[in-house]
Amino acid sequence: MASFDDAADTVAGPEDVFKLLYDPQQFPRWWGCLQIDGNPAPSKHPDFGLPRVVSSSQHDGRVTISCSLADIVFDWRLEERPGGGTTIGVHVEVPDAYQLDLEGQKALIGMSLRQLADVAARDAAAA
Repeated sequence: MASFDDAADTVAGPEDVFKLLYDPQQFPRWWGCLQIDGNPAPSKHPDFGLPRVVSSSQHDGRVTISCSLADIVFDWRLEERPGGGTTIGVHVEVPDAYQLDLEGQKALIGMSLRQLADVAARDAAAA
């Protein structure tokens, strides 16, 4: 199984980021492979909910999500930064059977991660 990690910082607090991760209805606002502003290519996914929250703990800032089509697992970790804001980390596990272009997947997840950080920051500023 291939895996990789990525991280980004946001001025938003962990609770604000947690809300975006935990609620699958929020995914279209930041997930790179869905139809959202700034997406470089149209979505090729069917029009139904793909993310599935497997587990979550607001106490330790973790949300584990699986893609219902490909069994890819995303383990999101939220760490409050000194002075405010959050470091959003993600560990991704891709089953060998899925045979993804790993570099393309890293780019997609990186784009989604940075969009998540931006959306969380905008939401926090508007609150």
